[in-house]
Amino acid sequence: MARQLYDYWFVQFDFPNENGRPYKSSGGKMVWNEKLKHNNPYRWSFSSFDKICQVNRGASPRPIDAFMDETHKGMPWLKISDATSCDSPFIHVIKEHIIDQGINKSVTVLPETLIVSNSATPGIPKYMGIKACVHDGWLVLTKYSEVLKYYLYFVIQDLRNMLVNTASGSVFKNLKTDYLKQAPIILPPDHIISCFHERVSCIMDTINLKTREIIELQAQRDEFLPLLMNGQVSVMPPEVNCDLSLIKFMSCKGICAKYIGIQNSLYGIFFRIKSRKIHPLNYHH
Repeated sequence: MARQLYDYWFVQFDFPNENGRPYKSSGGKMVWNEKLKHNNPYRWSFSSFDKICQVNRGASPRPIDAFMDETHKGMPWLKISDATSCDSPFIHVIKEHIIDQGINKSVTVLPETLIVSNSATPGIPKYMGIKACVHDGWLVLTKYSEVLKYYLYFVIQDLRNMLVNTASGSVFKNLKTDYLKQAPIILPPDHIISCFHERVSCIMDTINLKTREIIELQAQRDEFLPLLMNGQVSVMPPEVNCDLSLIKFMSCKGICAKYIGIQNSLYGIFFRIKSRKIHPLNYHH
């Protein structure tokens, strides 16, 4: 839904004009941009990433094997595989960790930080869902205007093919920091980008929340299924009236009750989102 709104406003350029009508489809003036090689709405500005945000590269302690924490109690250590295995824009699950001595030799990122992969599978934008350290295979974007937070995410998605084509390396591509810094970006007027941010924020916040709940649900599923298989738990008779079937626990610390609660929550938000029609020209919630 957020992606659809972005495409409608900033790819098709049918954002609301002063009369609330789709700009380009209603005959809005378009001008040629030689740098971008396509027409853009009249009076929209053109910039590059280094002029609207700070782009830094992650860092790796060396040798990395000496700083890995096999107990998985240290600082989460984000790898490219953590991003490629995650369908959500927000990363909450990180498999590996480093010891405390490696933190100062790396780059620490906080939740909500926008990062972009720059090696192996370059050009993947993600938001951090947890505090973690990132190695030099990541670019970290900071110090941008709050209203550009989600706009930048979708812009990078659109630029990915261009970024990959400029990346170096025959087997494992590497995206140099300067490539992203100098990448072109269209900047809509403030009232347009502010309206987009207002509309998209509630959607992205819901995705972030439900990503966390799904992860919790999956963890509880993994704990519950072995108990079901070895007979420590049993299912109530089918005559019990419950949408998902009530689960009777013998010694499972109430895991199943929580499982059902989160499942209901997920179903509820899914149907609310599916049934809610957001018109792309509507400014207000």
